[in-house]
Order: sequence, then C-alpha cells, then structure tokens
Amino acid sequence: MPFFVLGLAAYSVLTLDRDVAVLRKQVMAATDTTWKTQVQLSVGRWLIGLVRTGFSFVKSKDMADAKLALSSVRQASVGVYKRESAGSDSWSRERLLVDADRAMNRRGWTRLVGVVDQKDTVLIYVPAKYDAEEPIDLCLSVVNERELVVVSATIAPEGLAELIQKHAGDELKRELKLVQL
Repeated sequence: MPFFVLGLAAYSVLTLDRDVAVLRKQVMAATDTTWKTQVQLSVGRWLIGLVRTGFSFVKSKDMADAKLALSSVRQASVGVYKRESAGSDSWSRERLLVDADRAMNRRGWTRLVGVVDQKDTVLIYVPAKYDAEEPIDLCLSVVNERELVVVSATIAPEGLAELIQKHAGDELKRELKLVQL
C-alpha cells in the first residue's frame, strides 16, 4: 500500500493538469514539429501549503516578495518543452488559435488573451464562468521557434495585485488607481 501511495503522489507531481495537457496537445499538433520535455510538474494545494509553511520560518527580507507571490498561488501545473525536430517555421498560427479555442471551449474555457507575432504566440484562457470574488483559474501557452511553455494555475488576485503595485512604475500605479475608482 505505501508504494501505491508513493507512486500516486509521484504521478500527480510529474503529470500536467488535464486542461493544460489539452492545450499542450493542440499547440504541439499545430506547430508540426517534435517537442522534448524539459520540465513537467504539478503542485497542488497541500504541497504549496507545505512550502508556505517552510517559508514562514525564513525571516530574510529578500524572501518577502517570494512569500507574497507564493501566497497568491493555490495550485500550478507547468510544462516546458524544447523543439527537437526542425519542422516547418511557417506553421499556421490561425490553425493554432482555432483548434486551441475549440478544444478549450469544449472543456469550459474561453480565450482571454491571444497575442501572435512572427516569433511568439501567447494564449491565455479563463473559465467561461467564474466568480470575480474567488481565486481565478488560468491556463496559458507561450510558444516560439525554440520553446513551448504551458501553465495551469489557480491564483488569488489580491496578493498578486499587491506584488504588482509594490514593483510597478509610477505610471502603472496611476492606471491601477484609475481602474479601482
């Protein structure tokens, strides 16, 4: 029984969340190339809570931002992949958008951001229905000619907003105050 529990724990840490795995599959198919896994892991609430608890014993001022950022994250699933084969550089970004949107919409996600240029493509999805008072789920992908990064996370916006305001320039701080009014 202990081996089964350890195996299950390892599997949950070393695999991606299902939604981001679907996004990864769509991006990989659209880019018409072979990708090699560099890093792939998921951390849930209990592991993040354990790390937060460990950070609470660290009294260094240098750790304040890390603690604040970590207080915002509820769970995360991250995959980083490196292009292995030379595939076509002229892959269809339009196909990527259409196929990824279709797959994510079937899973209850809607695209919030889609940025496409000659080198990078960034897609950010949020649940089609979400409560602004609750932590927000995000699913995102960044792909270029060398790397693919996919992330799924649940984030509490308060701590993240505090971190942004702490490090934002004066112009961004003014704009954030205007948004709050």
